[in-house]
Amino acid sequence: MFSNNKKETITLLNREDLEFATLFLLENEINKLKLRRYLNDRNQIALEITKEILSNPQVPCTLSLNWQLCDYSHVIQAALKWIITSNKQTISNFQYIEVIDSCSSLLTSTYKDENILPYLCKLIFSRYKQDLPYHYLTRAFFEAKESTSLLLIAERLTSNDLQEVKFAKRILAFIPELASQQNGKEAYNIFYRWFQLNNLFLYYTGESFDTSHFPTLYTIALHAKYLGKPVFIQTGEILESLTEQEKNLLNDFYHLEESKQSQIANYSNSLRIQHFHKWRQWLEQPLEVQLEEVKELSHD
Repeated sequence: MFSNNKKETITLLNREDLEFATLFLLENEINKLKLRRYLNDRNQIALEITKEILSNPQVPCTLSLNWQLCDYSHVIQAALKWIITSNKQTISNFQYIEVIDSCSSLLTSTYKDENILPYLCKLIFSRYKQDLPYHYLTRAFFEAKESTSLLLIAERLTSNDLQEVKFAKRILAFIPELASQQNGKEAYNIFYRWFQLNNLFLYYTGESFDTSHFPTLYTIALHAKYLGKPVFIQTGEILESLTEQEKNLLNDFYHLEESKQSQIANYSNSLRIQHFHKWRQWLEQPLEVQLEEVKELSHD
């Protein structure tokens, strides 16, 4: 990379197609040759972010840069995305990995950048196959609190790479019957049916591979599934205001055992999808009447 010609060296460092990994590995040499002030804004910001992360390791990551970068939020975001997306290969330098993980967390948690998720998904599986740390990166990926992240993982179930299929099944093991399915494509079908039925009612639990070998990343808000109401993905709370009748139904619903809640919520959701008008009539009845109908049908 370094040339005897200073101008040529600076030009190479400031190239649009430079990888962050290259800049990271050359930082000491750049400082030694006093070239830092000649770097473009992208590179200078990336090095400042790197310095901040490595001098103040914390989870979740935050930035408090010395100069007023907060006035240029879009510039920081662009630098963060370049740090992650410009690299063609994963390198096994653990400080580098820490920087990538922290930048990923900033993009998903602070900047709410959904477009970075496909890159993070690819990187997660690459790390897994190379036996490199993936726990913090996976947490950053799901901290986006976007149920579409599950779709990106599920796509790996159809891969011809058995390692990818195995790891995807482990990540999605909280979905009933999926982990025990040997065939990756059939596991994907199980996932897709489950996702289609439950997507509106999923909320993020905050569990991660830091705390569990098989974390329950998302769970179903049964009360919302019962009423057919979408929820806030962050909390599981119903998005819209409820009528008095719906509030009364929920009050009775909360007094049921969890198995009963699951049973009537699944029935309600199925009826809503297949026979909406009939479902509206059914939902207007008292809960005990609804339960009787579910009980009768389960014995047929």
